[in-house]
Amino acid sequence: MGAKVGGRPHLTSRPGGILDLIKGWRTGYLVSPGDVARFGTILFEWSSNPAAYAAVCRSSRETVLARFHRDQMPDRYEAAFRGLFPA
Repeated sequence: MGAKVGGRPHLTSRPGGILDLIKGWRTGYLVSPGDVARFGTILFEWSSNPAAYAAVCRSSRETVLARFHRDQMPDRYEAAFRGLFPA
């Protein structure tokens, strides 16, 4: 998530990836574990098209700020903990 706050997209493998935050070509990209060729292709595409890369960076940042803004998180954490420990 730190990459997104910094305006950078994720490029990660599916296991361990933040699946609900990564929307293909909009906020980042998921590759299958071990698919080094695909990983390299995506890096090449981003480096070859700065405008497309910048758009993914902007969208990535906007997505995480909308979902995890500091003004929202205390209430969300409280709700999550209340769900774990019902009264």
